[in-house]
Amino acid sequence: MTEQEAAHLAWRRIRPSFNRRLSRVLADAAAFREELLEQRGSVQSAAARESDYADWMARRFFQECLDIWTEVLQRPIDKAFCQGVFTYCLVPFFADRQRWFPKEFRRQKKIRKVSPELINQEIRNHGDRMFALQRLWRNQLDSYAFDAQRKARINRTKAGTKRSKGRTVIDSLADSAVEESEVAAEPSTGAVAEEPQILVAAGPVRPRGRRPKRERVFVTTAGRLWKAELQRSPGRQIDGSGLRRITQELDRLGFGEPADFLEGAALRVLKDFNSRHSTSTPGPIRTWTELADRRPSPVYPDPKTKKKITFISRLRRLLSRCAAAAEK
Repeated sequence: MTEQEAAHLAWRRIRPSFNRRLSRVLADAAAFREELLEQRGSVQSAAARESDYADWMARRFFQECLDIWTEVLQRPIDKAFCQGVFTYCLVPFFADRQRWFPKEFRRQKKIRKVSPELINQEIRNHGDRMFALQRLWRNQLDSYAFDAQRKARINRTKAGTKRSKGRTVIDSLADSAVEESEVAAEPSTGAVAEEPQILVAAGPVRPRGRRPKRERVFVTTAGRLWKAELQRSPGRQIDGSGLRRITQELDRLGFGEPADFLEGAALRVLKDFNSRHSTSTPGPIRTWTELADRRPSPVYPDPKTKKKITFISRLRRLLSRCAAAAEK
């Protein structure tokens, strides 16, 4: 089972109980929103208030999912739980807030007759805050899963040490023989279990050598999306709309900025572009969709080698290499 399948299975187990608790959470959120407006309505911008509200909601959603996972389902915290909550609960919530804010803010400010420049500036500020908040929650859940796995590994090691005290080699061999005989005597019916069991990893597996730039979950996801678009496209040539669908899915899953995954000349050119256009009208490239929407794709020189490249070609190369690496 892949990490994405394990995360989806974890969310399927959480979702029924989470939906039953959702009405209570929304009622508490409405009360918190009114309190936020009373305390900070005159001294805080609308984008900052919405960011605080979204952070409060994300913390409440995660706490409810954690209670369901540990108290109701009686399951240990693992990486599948954290990825499932982030991908299928928090990412859709952040995306919904980003879609809702521009429409509602424009409607309210139109009544008060605020200039369009201030409206657009506040909307961009809200988008940057939501993007940073989504990235912060992704890093927090990754750290949370790592700490939970480390504690589980330490507890298993201590439990194994206690069981091994006072036992001889003959006792261990006898237990192994009994287990092998039970496995051999068990009939094979060929039945498939309803849901595969999610095993808690003993800890992060760190192979020798240089640590890879890209996470394994990104490589498998990007490779799967690339191969799916190849099968859909005529002549196995992915056009601009296919690239846009891939990048929109990567943004929806919360894989962060492209600068976190690009390497070499593409990374240098992207950083140079963002520094040059940090205050200009097009703005810096912060999402995968913005990287694919640079059409017609202009040519940018590499600050180090002066070699000219395009963002679209480097994006295609990255996705195709992820597809090849996912098959290994």
